[in-house]
Amino acid sequence: MTTKSSNAETLWAEWESLQTGGVEPFETLKHEGIFWRFRNAKDSAVFKQVTKDVPVGDRFALGLATNQKLTDKTKSAWFPKLEIRERRDWHTPTPVAPKYPVYVLSKGRWEHGLRLTSRTLEAMEVPYFLVIEPQERAQYAEALAKDSAKYFTLLTLPCENYSSSIRGQGGSIPARNWVWRHSVNHGDERHWVMDDNLFCFQRLYANEKQKVCSGAVLRMMEDYVDLFTNVALAGPNYICFAPASSKQPPYRLNTRVYSCILVANGVSLTEPWRGLYNEDTDLSIRVLKDGCCTILFNALLVDKTTTMRNTGGNTSGIYKGAKSTAESMSDTRGREAMADSLVAQHPDIVTKVRKFKRWHHSVDYSGFKANTLLRDTLVPLPKKLNDYGLFQKPRKKK
Repeated sequence: MTTKSSNAETLWAEWESLQTGGVEPFETLKHEGIFWRFRNAKDSAVFKQVTKDVPVGDRFALGLATNQKLTDKTKSAWFPKLEIRERRDWHTPTPVAPKYPVYVLSKGRWEHGLRLTSRTLEAMEVPYFLVIEPQERAQYAEALAKDSAKYFTLLTLPCENYSSSIRGQGGSIPARNWVWRHSVNHGDERHWVMDDNLFCFQRLYANEKQKVCSGAVLRMMEDYVDLFTNVALAGPNYICFAPASSKQPPYRLNTRVYSCILVANGVSLTEPWRGLYNEDTDLSIRVLKDGCCTILFNALLVDKTTTMRNTGGNTSGIYKGAKSTAESMSDTRGREAMADSLVAQHPDIVTKVRKFKRWHHSVDYSGFKANTLLRDTLVPLPKKLNDYGLFQKPRKKK
């Protein structure tokens, strides 16, 4: 049974407390190309006093006057600057396993320094499937044994170079569809599919982003998603897109979900994952066009390496095309092909744009505002958010 939810943000009141604490600037002033934020009128007056004699265009002197570290890339700052407390990671009294299976897709990244998601989940004591191709099984098994990893199960894809074995598909697409079928065959309602370049998970709370060292970060998202019947995709936002210095809603509704995705196995699409590029964005758009909802959490976040930075994976395959490492991080045939591919798939809402000296796609999600969350009345609405006993303690110094 389902009912419409008119205000998803208030369905679970505790999620409101996961906002960044509500610190909003009393005043914002643009000075020397930087948006300065002030907590009160007194701070604004002091700023004007200490900066009145600073030479125009001298950011070094401006930094000295305001006790800030400013660079040519600084776009905003608080005055006085926000104090950063010691690193205090989130833990739970006992390990917390996610409700749904976790699949990590990996290729050519068995070495310790490249196997980021695997190491992150091991540290969180989260069981997971590491999905690899048969020709690399020995290397992964040896590397995992060397690291004393114990929470993984190796899943071997049907054949070597599986990513190129299915016509019209490439990259991780065939493996993603294989994982989906594997989960369905085991009777799961949902499954997690993760890229293999995730550094860590974080919780955005009281204007701080602190690392979460427990599977509770996944379980909390699962619990919330399971309150509804029509959430096709959900997952954490990237830490770079949820600044701690400004107020954030607990989540964003009906937008793209990337890299770490909780997938509803019952999604009715002719073909689940498809194409060569931008598979996360394409699937997000298609489930939204189908009338479903997506949830991108700001309260719970993930950190990852930049696309094309690590070797292995798609970097050595579909993304290549650059003449040098520097070019690979700026402007390549692969990047333009990625943008063109999504435009061809969804010309009604996707355009190709030029930003930061490289090609990108731009998606207009405004047409999906009418997609409304539907409450599953068979799932009791909890009176309080279950955070599984999360508590903070100072991070051990290395």
